[in-house]
Amino acid sequence: MLKQLFHASPASNTQSILKKGVLRGMDGCVYLAETPEDALKFMAFRLNVDAVAVFRIDATKLELACLNESTDHSEEFFKCKAYYYDMDIPKEFIRDATQYRR
Repeated sequence: MLKQLFHASPASNTQSILKKGVLRGMDGCVYLAETPEDALKFMAFRLNVDAVAVFRIDATKLELACLNESTDHSEEFFKCKAYYYDMDIPKEFIRDATQYRR
């Protein structure tokens, strides 16, 4: 079982995420990766984002039935697995956040 997972978001969302948790996107889920570097890969295609925050999530607290491997991200292209969680992630599950700039 995974002990931690990572979620990347534009850095402008940091305060909201730390206050409210990671909320599901318009497609009804939260995307997660196994490493901070892998989470950053999925943000690389957002051209209007120059700073990204990566949140370390305590995966042991997630509902396993709601955590699934994503098939809409090519594992061969990204060289990593992607996961989706179909519930919001409470702020209490967030262990820390690290910011990165382009």
